[in-house]
Amino acid sequence: MNLIKDENWLSALDLTKILTGENQKFINILKRNEFNPIFKGNIKRLKSGKRIALCINKSELPLLMQTENLEYKTTLPQKSQDWLSPNELKNVFIGTPRKFRNLLIELQNHQLFKGSIKQLQVGTQKALCIHKTALSLLQKQGNLSYIRNLPKKTKEWLSPNDLSNLFVGTYKTFKITLNRLQKHPMFKGYIKLMQATAQNSLCIHVSKLPLLQKTEALKYTANISVKTPDWLSSIDLDTIFVGGSVKFAKILDKLKENTEFKNLIEFKKSNTNTTLCVHKSVLPLLKEKANLQYRNTNINTMIKNELTKQL
Repeated sequence: MNLIKDENWLSALDLTKILTGENQKFINILKRNEFNPIFKGNIKRLKSGKRIALCINKSELPLLMQTENLEYKTTLPQKSQDWLSPNELKNVFIGTPRKFRNLLIELQNHQLFKGSIKQLQVGTQKALCIHKTALSLLQKQGNLSYIRNLPKKTKEWLSPNDLSNLFVGTYKTFKITLNRLQKHPMFKGYIKLMQATAQNSLCIHVSKLPLLQKTEALKYTANISVKTPDWLSSIDLDTIFVGGSVKFAKILDKLKENTEFKNLIEFKKSNTNTTLCVHKSVLPLLKEKANLQYRNTNINTMIKNELTKQL
């Protein structure tokens, strides 16, 4: 049973408030050191609210900082509404936060932007930001296009998020698919960048859905059965094996075409989403094929006993 996190334990999110770095950075650091002997018993998976979080005991913070060359967060000037972060620039120009972050890094020492690009405190994080008065200059230097020039999305156009509710797949999968197909002759003019409610997004016209379904061999979510306790998602696997849900999602995707897992790795409906799941009867085989380790050595015996009962 998972222990409950208290004030003596720090999650990756807690570390972002103390040390310089983002949440994912600290998640990776804690995973990397979870079985490091020098932290034995001091990095654990604990229940935090409704989630399980990898945490480190406060007493080990100095050692973690030394081991991973970490620094305490320094206080920077707080960002005001006159400054825009890369994440906010995506609401002004066509592009991604990563693209704008790289552009600001490239231009921060440029004479034209002297004093207009600064590192500022944004909540618990820090970000390179640009002053509003320099936006037109940024647009010219970066050869950027304003979002206001994009057509507005209507019900006749479907975003990757819309497609993930209609077909089996994730937002990321459909984003990559639309990006790949937008210059294809059969889809030319039917996949466009549009203004959606929250952000700009590549969208496909509804008239091309039958063609999309056929060319990409997509399955409608309406034909997918509901997930039961006999089927385990990548998140479920993270409570059984050492690793992480992202790792297990990749493993399931790789093994789903393996004949040994035929009809035993399938997409299932879970709440409003569809997720790739594995049947619990093949957990020992999954462990062997993917070279996994059980989190708890007692789990191996428990699984064997349960499978024996089913025979």
